[in-house]
Amino acid sequence: MNESSSTQGLLPVHDLLPILKCPHCSGKLSLQSGKLYCISDDTEYPIHNNIPRFVPNEQYVGNFGFQWNKFSKVQIDNERSKESENFLRTALRLRPSDVQGKLVLDAGCGAGRYAEVLTRWGAKVVGVDLSNAVEAFHENLSGRNAWVLQADLLSLPFQDEVFDMAISIGVLHHTSDAKKAFGEVARTVKRGGWLLVWLYDKYSQVSTARRLSDIYRAILNRLPPRLLYALCHLAIPWYYFNKIPLLRSLTSRLWYISNHPNWRWRVLDTMDWYGCKYRSYHTYPEVYEWFQEAGFQDIGMSETPVAMWGQKAEQPAPRQSHR
Repeated sequence: MNESSSTQGLLPVHDLLPILKCPHCSGKLSLQSGKLYCISDDTEYPIHNNIPRFVPNEQYVGNFGFQWNKFSKVQIDNERSKESENFLRTALRLRPSDVQGKLVLDAGCGAGRYAEVLTRWGAKVVGVDLSNAVEAFHENLSGRNAWVLQADLLSLPFQDEVFDMAISIGVLHHTSDAKKAFGEVARTVKRGGWLLVWLYDKYSQVSTARRLSDIYRAILNRLPPRLLYALCHLAIPWYYFNKIPLLRSLTSRLWYISNHPNWRWRVLDTMDWYGCKYRSYHTYPEVYEWFQEAGFQDIGMSETPVAMWGQKAEQPAPRQSHR
């Protein structure tokens, strides 16, 4: 296991300076008096709890920040459950040898469920999230080969082509522009490096329950996080009601409530579903085009929609003449 277990906390911010840039003007950053300072436009970015803050607040993802700090360890693998590791292995076909010794970007890291696996496999991971989930990431990845930044996926504070690999699992579709966010993440991947993503699929969006849940979400995501959290506890008994065939056949057409056997996971998944401001759905051909436009090749996909990956071409494609 490639971890820095001798010291607590995450790796020092100073070590990230060579790959960072100002998200506003792309200027170089320096570390001064416990802050990151843009040499070009004098912008300062505070560092709290060893976490650089490139955004002043959570913007539209306050519910995510609340839920990941409330359920900070629910989706972290343990001796009884390896769901996060299994997802990486099955949906994205990732193996420990693929990441060992690599610098990996976890774009939309949440509480660090996938970063925990990647560091356990020997990677150095930089997590990025817009929400206060970065606090839970800091707690869960303490002592690991990891950093975390609070920043916007639509304007990442990284130089071009600095990561050996980037992953974004279940996050791009929660931004205001999934394609733009994909492009920003893709920009940070080195030539010859890999990008792996998973997004909500448009194929199952056609169900009545999915359509209705988007209507419910438009109302529920405006509730105070604590009230939404309380309402999502209905998922606890609903799991048992859903075991009644007649009831299940009716309610499954009216709304979505998580049916995960772990009651904490049920509440978390249900809040995740209704608490987001943005949610988009995508297809394999659509995301395939994103990869191509970003200069990736060897694009693959799994039977878990929409899970895809690609390798950035060693040389950029030649520009076509428009005569």
